[in-house]
Amino acid sequence: MSARLPPEPDPPQAERLLRRSHSERVLAGVCGGGVGDRTERPSSPADLRDYRLAIGQLTLDLSGLQVPQGTTTVQARVGVGELAVRLPEGVAVEVDAGSGIGQVQALDREESGVGSRLEADSGGFGDRRLVLDLRVGLGEVRVEQ
Repeated sequence: MSARLPPEPDPPQAERLLRRSHSERVLAGVCGGGVGDRTERPSSPADLRDYRLAIGQLTLDLSGLQVPQGTTTVQARVGVGELAVRLPEGVAVEVDAGSGIGQVQALDREESGVGSRLEADSGGFGDRRLVLDLRVGLGEVRVEQ
């Protein structure tokens, strides 16, 4: 019985892995989601998932999301970097956002420093509600229309 070896990574992927610093590799392993800048644009609830990025900028563009009746919850995490969320129009929004060290901006409110946390509600009414659970270890969370 012979052991099967994993396939060799393609050369560009191998180069990227080698260029990462030790701390980037550790954070990528702990936080999950990789390293770099990424933009996600879900358009339906079926497209939603938990979003994670170890290091970099994660932009979650929900402006085209068709929010159904009831409550839709979205969770996003960034280890080190920036998490930016663009909101859809015509939907009530509830935000629970935090940064271990850094700044949080949401719905015309702002908190900064160590252990920054912001809970905000758009005050909107209606039958469609978007609940955002957002966290950054070191960096910035920004929620914008």
